[in-house]
Amino acid sequence: MELVVVIAILGILAGLAIPRFMSATETARGARIIADMRTLESAETLYNVEKGVYTDSMEDLIDNGYLAAEPIPPQGAYIIPESGVTGTNSEGSYGLALTAATGTKVAGVAITLGTGKDLKHFLTKPTTVNP
Repeated sequence: MELVVVIAILGILAGLAIPRFMSATETARGARIIADMRTLESAETLYNVEKGVYTDSMEDLIDNGYLAAEPIPPQGAYIIPESGVTGTNSEGSYGLALTAATGTKVAGVAITLGTGKDLKHFLTKPTTVNP
């Protein structure tokens, strides 16, 4: 009888701990993505200060020494093919639009850096639409 009570208590504790662990993992991934985006924003800003324009190519940032390497998304994040990325820039801001085919749906994320918006919302809550 005591063993059954102990097993029940352990089951309840595990039931409470697992969702919290999953949430912590998701939060850590979101924080990593935000840190990577801030690194990209800093590299893009330095590029703009020195060159007078924003680049729309990750290779430009790497080849000119603004980034050591392309940031690798955390496990479980979207890996966007190069063909699905478009960059835009205008006076005072720049943007990055990501589009990836996922089965029969297209997932899209639009990010505009330097706007003061919460980047975590854009990066962890992509919109999905039917093609």
